Amino acid sequence: MKKILTLHSDAFLWCNEKEGLLYDSKKCRSFKFAMSPSIARVCRELLDYDRLYSISYDEDSSDTSLKEFVRRIVTMGAGTIHDESSRVISLPPLLNLQHSIMMQERREFEFQDHSLPNLTGLTIYTGGLCQENNYFLQTQYPVSSSEIMPVQDIIGIINKLNSQYLSDISVVFSEISSFPPLQELFSFFDAIGKKVKIFFRAEEASRQINDTLATYEAVQPHILFSSETLSNGIQVAGGITDKETLVFLVTSEQDYMIAEGLSQGLPNVKYVPVYNGYNGKFFMDNVFLREEDILASHLSRRQVFMHQVLNTEFFGRLSVMPDGKVYSDLTSPALGTVSDSVYDLILKEMEENHSWRRIRNRGQCAGCLYRYLCPSPSIYEKLMDIKCICSDKQDNT
Repeated sequence: MKKILTLHSDAFLWCNEKEGLLYDSKKCRSFKFAMSPSIARVCRELLDYDRLYSISYDEDSSDTSLKEFVRRIVTMGAGTIHDESSRVISLPPLLNLQHSIMMQERREFEFQDHSLPNLTGLTIYTGGLCQENNYFLQTQYPVSSSEIMPVQDIIGIINKLNSQYLSDISVVFSEISSFPPLQELFSFFDAIGKKVKIFFRAEEASRQINDTLATYEAVQPHILFSSETLSNGIQVAGGITDKETLVFLVTSEQDYMIAEGLSQGLPNVKYVPVYNGYNGKFFMDNVFLREEDILASHLSRRQVFMHQVLNTEFFGRLSVMPDGKVYSDLTSPALGTVSDSVYDLILKEMEENHSWRRIRNRGQCAGCLYRYLCPSPSIYEKLMDIKCICSDKQDNT
């Protein structure tokens, strides 16, 4: 007897030549299956948008692999079986962001009206002298520079790029203890009515600086502890409150243990792994993912959509270096300078795609069933020169 199998619109189906993966984003369940000729045909038909996520099949068929495939789908709640007379309408999960991208690439006039919502995060590096390393390429960490951005320039940049959509503003100080005048800058933060994250090195932390920062409601201090700082046995400065966040940059399990001991009992703590050029094994063992980790991530329908079209780590974020150059990714060429309009900066990123829309559709990841369940391409992969972050597919380095 002919029956209709219809997948629910929360179910994602991905296939390659040898196997397939069905992921139910509503229940966060999945199952992986081998491709037989009949299952491959069914999957092709299900992925045909005009079929509305439905296929016709014979429930009396002797094809045991197909019958088991259908049974698994129904059992996990990702689809339903019904008669041809009781048609169920279901739309495959497709994201409508592609229209916005195409519109921006065509340089339509309306682009200016649609571009500002894309800028949600801004990081400004003030410059100044500090220990040189590449940590600033991986996370918000001071850059060593002889150029120091004046306070008025910082205020001007924020005023120029500010909008109702800009919700994450950070300023990274290389030498906060000698940066004048902090009071003028922090008063400006209070005046614009937005929370601003302030990053500075633990070596410069003191009760005096903490007391100064505490007087400004908009300022959210983030105290940075590098691996080198941890190995030198630095102690957490006194006067830490629930307003400060301690950020520990860890390169090894030993770093993590030291950081955990230092931060015991403190309310706001973050651990950020950083690559130092020779700790690849630490990343393989502790940071990168295995197949079971990816499947246990429990992504929502919206999150899977996002992974299909944009980089969730980089999208919407711009960084400004002490010389005024603007980047979407500090390991890629500059998009321009702060003298350019925000529209031109965003349009250039949309056209050149240094980071905002870099997804797992290339190289080793392109044919992987888990590519849209996996985190977006990261800066670690570029610095470590590896093809993906799935530790099942990598050799320890």
